[in-house]
Amino acid sequence: MTANLCCSQFGFCGTGNAYCGPGCKEGPCTSGSPTTPSTNGGSVANIVTQDFFNGIINQAAASCAGKNFYTRTAFLDALNSFNQFGNLGSSDDSKREIAAFFAHVTHETGHFCYIEEVNGASQDYCDKTNTQYPCNPNKKYFGRGPLQLTWNYNYGAAGTSIKIDLLNSPETVATDVAVSFKTAVERENSRPITS
Repeated sequence: MTANLCCSQFGFCGTGNAYCGPGCKEGPCTSGSPTTPSTNGGSVANIVTQDFFNGIINQAAASCAGKNFYTRTAFLDALNSFNQFGNLGSSDDSKREIAAFFAHVTHETGHFCYIEEVNGASQDYCDKTNTQYPCNPNKKYFGRGPLQLTWNYNYGAAGTSIKIDLLNSPETVATDVAVSFKTAVERENSRPITS
């Protein structure tokens, strides 16, 4: 998180009263000290049922690579690293957060059809000016995963967050479904990652 951003009770970070006002949980909150997030006692697994997941993935053609890659089990396993996802605020807040995540994922992957960006290998996405996460000259940082992670600095930041060296192994996002979902949930939880 950037030092000047606040994170709201819903896990989204930014500036202004919506993020720094009532319910602010982290950062330079304006409503006193950050509040302790409370879970709503709900369960993401109770919302993201197998039928829910199938309702998305079954819209993809049988020939889609993602159809044999993305699974509900892998998504739920990835959530073990993100206990606040879908658990802050009210039950309705959780449902909205989960719905927004899956709407974004569905758009990015064509209903879980794509694991990698179409024609992505022809793209470089290397910001040579970024010294924190320098490009590996033997790797390409095109879009991969449920939220199509791109650019060296996003692979570096996501890898640091989930404790995997994605800067030197970006292909892991397209070969390890748990890592793939972790990068997506991490990205959703830590907005903003530059696109």
